[in-house]
Amino acid sequence: MIHSIHHRRSLFLQIHIAKIKRKLIEKPVHAALLFAVLAFLFSSSYFHQKEARLSFLSSPQVILAAKHTFSSGHILREEDLGEILLQGTFLTRDMVRNKNEVLGKVLQVDLEAGSPLLKPNFSEIGANTGLAPVINPEKRSMSFLFSPENASADLIKPGDRVDVFANLEVGERAGKYLTTMISQDLLVLSVGKHLFGEPFKKKKTSSVSAPLAEINTLSKETLVSLEVSVEELPKLIFAREYGNVSLSLRAKNAKNVQAFPRASVEDLLPGESFLQRKQRFHEYRGAR
Repeated sequence: MIHSIHHRRSLFLQIHIAKIKRKLIEKPVHAALLFAVLAFLFSSSYFHQKEARLSFLSSPQVILAAKHTFSSGHILREEDLGEILLQGTFLTRDMVRNKNEVLGKVLQVDLEAGSPLLKPNFSEIGANTGLAPVINPEKRSMSFLFSPENASADLIKPGDRVDVFANLEVGERAGKYLTTMISQDLLVLSVGKHLFGEPFKKKKTSSVSAPLAEINTLSKETLVSLEVSVEELPKLIFAREYGNVSLSLRAKNAKNVQAFPRASVEDLLPGESFLQRKQRFHEYRGAR
């Protein structure tokens, strides 16, 4: 009986020891297999990256370049952008491949036509910096309050170019009103809270209360800021203070600047005597 018990214990120990030995043998095998798989994946990824890198370096890449020669202070627009092919081995992190990285920014250095655009050569702009960084160093910003019909407030956006007309009273006699162009081809820097160089977002429908919504509806004037030369400032200020200023939107690529004739009531009512013009003028004003 005692011999049988000892035999069973011995058999149990042998089985337990055999299991331990098997685990000790299997664990290194599993670990070695795991390391082999990881090594294969790592080497495969490494060689794939090397192959992609060599392919990139050996093939020409498209980067943005200056289409014309520009001086420091120029604001970069879409029509100023050109493309050049450059071997991948010559590319640097500063070279620009996405136009949105430089559109509307101010060039800080002189740039020859065909030169690649480099990010450090442009000023930073954004919602936190306002308009100052995008104004040409030789120019200034001038703001006007416009009614929708005078500014085409729903049509003009930052980055557009406009002509400025002034309606002025030039005498006390009836009909002594004059409309004349005072500036041409001016850059729109901002419309309301929308700044040049930032994505233009449409106004969201307000969920304000009815009385407040009614007040907002009545307030239709829009603040528009234009980039103007120092020489243009005095006449624009005069027109703003003593007359009525209107904007005319230019075509996107329109570069022509031309002389426009002045318009007065005589142009609307030609071939009449002064008394006739005076009467017609009062009729004209009354009809409005």
